[in-house]
Amino acid sequence: MAGRRSERLSHKQIFTYLMMGAVVCMLLPVRVTNHLDHVLSVLVAPFSKGSQDMSLMVTDKIHQDDSGEVPSDTPEEPVDATIQDTNRLVNIEQELKYYKDLTDRLSGLRQNQSLDRARLIVAYITGSDSSNQREVKFLDRGTRNQVESGQIVIGWPKQIYKDNILNDEETDAIYEQALSGAVVGRISDAGSWTSSLQLISDPGMAMKVAIEPAPQRREDWRVKGILKGKGLGQISVHLIPATVPVKTGDVVLARSDDEGLPMDMIIGYISSCRRTEKNPVEWQILVQPAVDLQNLREVVVIKR
Repeated sequence: MAGRRSERLSHKQIFTYLMMGAVVCMLLPVRVTNHLDHVLSVLVAPFSKGSQDMSLMVTDKIHQDDSGEVPSDTPEEPVDATIQDTNRLVNIEQELKYYKDLTDRLSGLRQNQSLDRARLIVAYITGSDSSNQREVKFLDRGTRNQVESGQIVIGWPKQIYKDNILNDEETDAIYEQALSGAVVGRISDAGSWTSSLQLISDPGMAMKVAIEPAPQRREDWRVKGILKGKGLGQISVHLIPATVPVKTGDVVLARSDDEGLPMDMIIGYISSCRRTEKNPVEWQILVQPAVDLQNLREVVVIKR
């Protein structure tokens, strides 16, 4: 019995032999260890493949029991990648069209001799300030881009303006120019890299303007007044005598000056004009802006 007990290996001895074998393997050359690794992989492969096949059989059985169909081995087409590529191409085409339109608009402004020597600075809207009924937009350009307080800012007219006002074939140059840009406000504050655009509808806005008859009226007169913002997108014009034959649709222009605006430029058109008993000698005039002030994306700052 004692001899049989001595022939058995204890757990400590087995562990010792394994550790010694591991140390020997670590000391063997790389070619020998690679060969051993290959031999072990060949020996273990049947057991590993059998386990994998068994796992696949069980998985397929589960799917078949749930859906009643055997899953196909055909790989799925990369539908998501195709959709992403298509969307990416559409976005690129839209961006190219946008920049082409922007270039055409800037070229239209440059065709005017009064703006030929002015620098046109394209700025993008980054936010807005609606506190205390203010109507101010934040721009991504500042003094480092030569944007300064007091400069006039223009935007692009809405289609409704072109359809309702400029429907006469014999419009003169100033109305044709309105298709390229119209005044939307003035720079009220400028930092190094950003600035604030005070819209013409801001309650603190005041600007010298002139009113002229719409082209289709074929009349020749001009009257000066003062534009004031009323907030909530509303604009009014004051100091227009009731004797002047203004009508709905007449054009409101920002008057040129030596510092900010080199030429008269359209602001909008009269949307309402009436006289009241309290002030029968002066028109009460409301103005529809030529540009959609609430949906501005980019503007152009005029630097003289």
